[in-house]
Amino acid sequence: MRRAEKPKAKSVKSTRPSSGIGDEPELPKNSAAESPLLWMARRKDKSGETMIGPAAFAAGERLRADLTFSGMLPRVTMDWSGRMPGARGGDGTSLNPTEAAIAARQRVDRALRGVGPEFSGLLLDLCGFAKGLELIELEHGWPARSAKVVVRLALASLARHYGYADATMGRERSAMRNWQAPGARPRMTNAPFESPGRG
Repeated sequence: MRRAEKPKAKSVKSTRPSSGIGDEPELPKNSAAESPLLWMARRKDKSGETMIGPAAFAAGERLRADLTFSGMLPRVTMDWSGRMPGARGGDGTSLNPTEAAIAARQRVDRALRGVGPEFSGLLLDLCGFAKGLELIELEHGWPARSAKVVVRLALASLARHYGYADATMGRERSAMRNWQAPGARPRMTNAPFESPGRG
C-alpha cells in the first residue's frame, strides 16, 4: 500500500522596492498556507474583489520582512544561514548583519508610529506573528467577521505610510525641469576638446 502524500505548501517570496544600494538582504520566504496576508490577497468576495489590494499586500509584506530582518520576533529554531558575524557582502556596499538589523528596527519603528497606536498592535499580530483573522477577533474580543474591516483599515494606513497605492495618480507627463539658473546657457566652443595637462 502506498501512502497518500500531502501536498506541499508553496513557498512565496514577497517583493519589496529596492533602494538600489544593495543594503537589503534577500526577503524571507513564507509558506502560502501560513500567510494571512497572502490568504487575504487571494480571497475574493461575491463581486470578485480581493479582500486587500496589491498596495496593502505589499505594505504588509514589507513590514513582515522588516520585522524578520530586525530580529524583533522570537525564533523557534537555530539560525543556519552560515553568515559570519560582522561579515559584509562581496560588493562592499552591503550592511553587516548588525547594521541591517538596526536599520530594519528603525524602519519598523517609523512604520508603527506612522500608523498610530490604534493599528500598530494589530499589524504586529497580522504581519509579524502571522495570526489569522479569527484568532485576532478572539484575542481582541471583537465580534465575528469584524477583524476583516479593521485589518483593511490598518493595511491601508500602512500602505499610505509607505507611499503605496493601488493605482497611479497624477499628470500624464511631468513638466520639463531645468537645473540651471534662469537665462543660463551652456558655453559652446568650436575648438576640439583638449584634456588638461597636455600642452
